[in-house]
Amino acid sequence: MTDEELFATFLNLVKRAGGVEALAEALKNEGEEHLAESVRQYATCTTAAEFMALEH
Repeated sequence: MTDEELFATFLNLVKRAGGVEALAEALKNEGEEHLAESVRQYATCTTAAEFMALEH
């Protein structure tokens, strides 16, 4: 699987779950606290990168 395919799959999961927080909460409810936190951290980093790109 390429990086692009992996990223597209992740975005599809986020969309199907109803957003980052919904996906993270579902993962947490399944006992996947570490993965839930990774999803939240990814979203935070993505938002920061998008914001920084707007400044330049």
